[in-house]
Amino acid sequence: MTSNRIVIISQDCLNIVNDNHIQNELLEYLSKILNIIENGLKNGDYIQLELHINPILKRKSVLTFPNLKENINWKFTVYLRLLKFIHTQIIKGEIISKRQLYYADVKLFKKQTIVDECLDNIALSFNLSIEKLNIIASQKGLIYGELSIDNYKISKSIGSTLIPVINLSSSLSDSKIIFNNNENSSPDSIIILEKDAILSGLINIEKSNKHLTQKFNNSILITARGYPDRLTKHFINILTIKFNKCKIYGYFDSDVYGFMIALEYSSKPMNNNTSLPCVSNMIIKGAKLFDNNVKYSDLIPLNDKDISTSMSLLNRLKTYDDTTLDSLNSSIKNLQRSLYFGFKRELKIVDIN
Repeated sequence: MTSNRIVIISQDCLNIVNDNHIQNELLEYLSKILNIIENGLKNGDYIQLELHINPILKRKSVLTFPNLKENINWKFTVYLRLLKFIHTQIIKGEIISKRQLYYADVKLFKKQTIVDECLDNIALSFNLSIEKLNIIASQKGLIYGELSIDNYKISKSIGSTLIPVINLSSSLSDSKIIFNNNENSSPDSIIILEKDAILSGLINIEKSNKHLTQKFNNSILITARGYPDRLTKHFINILTIKFNKCKIYGYFDSDVYGFMIALEYSSKPMNNNTSLPCVSNMIIKGAKLFDNNVKYSDLIPLNDKDISTSMSLLNRLKTYDDTTLDSLNSSIKNLQRSLYFGFKRELKIVDIN
């Protein structure tokens, strides 16, 4: 005789004391519900999957399997497959991107958007970020240089490449990192760029005239393409620990948003489990509002949002400690000039020095 088995995906199902216990609780609960589902399938029972996507608004999605509607059966199978993937990734202690998940079973998932939607629903139901499920949205950051991380090779010959997927809880001791095919070699500097357009420009210049970028021949260039994601920050942090004697430079737009991106690297905690920033010793350089090379046509008038965001940031900076403020002194003055004169300026190749 068949029976109904109810499987609930909700934050109320997890007894999370603190962040350090999240994955243990999640692993235990996933093991439990997957066991319920698998036993139910063997017994021919009806299985009701409830996703409490928004407990405050009491919004939930309910899928009953088996169902007369083929689309419901397919959607249930998609969720089951994803729950198994999450369970496996947590056991292995490895992370995987949404894109990699999609390609793991293209026939079932059909479209990337299906994977994105279902993963987001699972994360929302547990009230966790997808990164807590050992999943990242995608590999966002780009790197250019001669580097190998374990068996992953990064070479200038192929241009910029995506930053490799590494475990967000890993440390330097978990990976073997070699620069320029020499275990004893170290880069002269690590260059962090706000935009990929600048990285592409530098690469093109190097290929056409190596003398112009000779100073970067022995450097590693990285961009997160805007605000850095956790993977890019974690990767940079591991590099700076490995090559702890090389200089770290950051190049950003001369506006409040460029400054905020710089702070993501130099001052903001890398994640919820640490108060340490990605790279506290980064030297912030980049576009200057007024310079010998700056033309009036390079200046962009501030809008109301730029002004209010700048004022808000300057107020927040008052809470920073004196040591941090001293290191940010040049950037703060540049932002104050921007407000005073009512202009901002984007980073250009000529600013990279």
